[in-house]
Amino acid sequence: MRAPLPVTAWTSVTMGSLINEQAAVTAQEQVERAVAQGAECILGGRRFNRVFFPPTVLTGVTRESR
Repeated sequence: MRAPLPVTAWTSVTMGSLINEQAAVTAQEQVERAVAQGAECILGGRRFNRVFFPPTVLTGVTRESR
């Protein structure tokens, strides 16, 4: 499956799904928690098609982030 990335990012990224929907939900929750604690999500960060989670880059993550 092609990941829905911006045109300015990689243009031909192929990725597989996470092991199950709960793993994708957990990844989404971790990103949301880090952002709520001050991090910035500059790429990815949103699951799609239930079990897919794109490559994600966060900046400003502190040691206290979970």
